[in-house]
Amino acid sequence: MPLSPSQQIIHTPYYSAWRRDGGPVDIIFAPSATDAESDMRPPNTTRQIDEHGEVNYYAAADNSILEDRKLLANWKEKLGEALTRDVVKAAVIQQKDTWTGKTEKSTIRDFPAGYELFIHRKGDHYSPRIDAYLYDAQMQDTERFVPENGSPSKLLSKQQRSSLFPSPAATEAALNLLSAFAITNTPGSLMRAFPTYPQMGNASNSSPHNADEENEDSFVARESQRIKNARDCWAVLREDFAQRKSDIFPSPRKRRSARIEAHEDKDDNEEPPSAVGQYAWPVLSWIVNVLEKDEALAVESGQPRHSTLLLSQIPPPRTGSGARWDLNAPLDVAFCAIQQVNPKYRSLGARLLTLLINLAATTHIDLPIFLNSVGSRVFSLPPGDVTLLLGALPSSREVLQLKLALYKSYLTDFGSGANDDSSRPKPHARAQPRPVAARRRQDSLADGGPVTRSPALEAHSRSIVRKYPRTSPSEVVELIRKSPSDVSIRVVSLRVKADLAITYWTLQKQTADAADVEWLSIFKTGQVKDAIEAAFAAVSQSSGCEDDLTIRETRLMVALVSAL
Repeated sequence: MPLSPSQQIIHTPYYSAWRRDGGPVDIIFAPSATDAESDMRPPNTTRQIDEHGEVNYYAAADNSILEDRKLLANWKEKLGEALTRDVVKAAVIQQKDTWTGKTEKSTIRDFPAGYELFIHRKGDHYSPRIDAYLYDAQMQDTERFVPENGSPSKLLSKQQRSSLFPSPAATEAALNLLSAFAITNTPGSLMRAFPTYPQMGNASNSSPHNADEENEDSFVARESQRIKNARDCWAVLREDFAQRKSDIFPSPRKRRSARIEAHEDKDDNEEPPSAVGQYAWPVLSWIVNVLEKDEALAVESGQPRHSTLLLSQIPPPRTGSGARWDLNAPLDVAFCAIQQVNPKYRSLGARLLTLLINLAATTHIDLPIFLNSVGSRVFSLPPGDVTLLLGALPSSREVLQLKLALYKSYLTDFGSGANDDSSRPKPHARAQPRPVAARRRQDSLADGGPVTRSPALEAHSRSIVRKYPRTSPSEVVELIRKSPSDVSIRVVSLRVKADLAITYWTLQKQTADAADVEWLSIFKTGQVKDAIEAAFAAVSQSSGCEDDLTIRETRLMVALVSAL
């Protein structure tokens, strides 16, 4: 293909580089430019048949090999991508020009002088195994993509795998398509792409295994089976789930002992994989959108606000019945997002936590264990993050009830001074009333229009709604008045106490009946305000726990409580 002078991006005494349409770079070497060395040759170029009738030698590639355009193009592309990434791009930037090229699909027009393709024939002399090797200069030892010289079939296989990894444009298009699916399809039909745990009373509700799926010719089809074989949708989000393009090409060859030592050092120093990988955030956003839509459809059908699709991503007890309690995977994902710097990711974490809280407002979830799991994560955050998280949660009845129960649990366990692990009750699976048959499938739900509630549906809705234990106003005041013996948690406990009063007040206003007379009386007489100010004074006078910003923020909360 002829190149226009306007496409040239750099010219040196050793090479010229040209930018093709779309960004890939063509590199043309000067006739005398080469780094080939005469001693970089195969060890054995003589064909000899041993006593077993086998051969093991290297021969210069003949015309039949040199005419294999795919094989030669593969080598030229590998070298072109390496030189573009490590040499050409740096040179363009150094001459103060704007880099507009792309590493991917860059190539060299011809091999430098001295580069030669050899064929390694090994095995039975009638039909030996044939591997292609490109012998050149130092790059064979220093660049990892050059020494990976295998048979032509292996090379083409690796080339296919590399080319099938999606480009940023393809990834964006796929995400747009997923978003369109979320708008035009029911959540139940979309979440079938992920594995699910069996429903109560069913041994398995997974799709039947198809033996032909293991023999798929398509690389993409084979890779997609990893999603089906995952435990749940949370496993798909993990940092170690998706294979990146850089994982295709192994590192340069090292001595076996060196590889073992490096592997052991990596195992000793490596942190566990993140619950959400670097490239998994758009997928998490899509999953949260689908689950929120499923939750909204439940409300439209007269059900309590919860997502049965989210429930299907939580493992059931081993007994097969009772409330589900192992929510570590979704909670790890939620709090991984909550602790990110990016506000969009933090919002995703708060939304997923809200979905879990709404699900915990039903008898499908073991509440004591859920409170223990959430509390241990929430109160291990820095005080400022605790406030941001609690403020990001909506003021729905389900969230307020959960926050009230969470605050009571925290202040009861730690507010009285019982701050060691041995004094805190350990979580145990507690059997809840077994729910009746699950609600209708999502796919059968009408796209619009009012939904008529049958008596059976109303009875089912009432049966799965959790009844939180009542909290009396005097109990709230007593929890606020107590001062924890552990000085290090007094700042956090003060925030919790102020938000406890606000949460209780808001929950009282949302009840169908009139607000509790005792609570109104306590507020009018100033008992709540006095209790919080006493707790605030205890924090201000404590040594070793001063946090000016935290105390100033908490003072605003105290003023808000006083104004209620």
